Amino acid sequence: MNAPDAIRVLELRLSGVGEGKYNVEGLVDGQPLIRREDEEIDVPFGLLPSIDHDGDYFMATCECGDPGCAGYFDPVLVTHEGELIHWTCEPLGWRFTFEREPYSAEVRRLIDEGRRHLRNESFWFKRDTGHQNIDLFRSESYEQSLPFYWKNDQKNRAEERVRNELWKKQPEELRRRFRWKNLLRLLLYLAFTPILIPIWALLFLWGAVVTLMAQRAARKRRDSGKSGARPKR
Repeated sequence: MNAPDAIRVLELRLSGVGEGKYNVEGLVDGQPLIRREDEEIDVPFGLLPSIDHDGDYFMATCECGDPGCAGYFDPVLVTHEGELIHWTCEPLGWRFTFEREPYSAEVRRLIDEGRRHLRNESFWFKRDTGHQNIDLFRSESYEQSLPFYWKNDQKNRAEERVRNELWKKQPEELRRRFRWKNLLRLLLYLAFTPILIPIWALLFLWGAVVTLMAQRAARKRRDSGKSGARPKR
């Protein structure tokens, strides 16, 4: 299945329609790309920009939108050669070559299908969902949404690369202090978060009650020991 020179056929299937999911399953030559039901193909940040742009894309992601949540930490390198689109991801064993026209047509067909189903959903569902694939289906057209998704994704990746490079250049002692400072900040945040204050209060009361009960039990044991002792003659 992974011979690099063969032309592959990409197929996209929409599932979860009517359940608020709108997950996208990807198949190459009829074989599924994703491994579990809670995973999907990332259309706006992966497939859609890869039609025209080279780059590193996470084609598979968790249904929450975070690839790492599904165990995908290595992006797919997408390159274009004439009318061919190449996918390469060695950790996943993906080395696929697609023809651009069928590839593009399948992505656009999926978006049209999602948009058609979404028009039949209820009003509250259209407003309240934050699913990125649904956000794409809701857009006016995929031509307008492509620059938005791709530019924002590339901007975020560039900023993350800059932060990582700056972090690597810092002395180890400074990085260690930064980690401890962040840990202390997290503990203070958890301690004084308004929603957690009642929980801390209940834990404190529970600890106080347990301590009092333990002291009372110890006092009873001492008293019973004294009353049971025989007086000396």
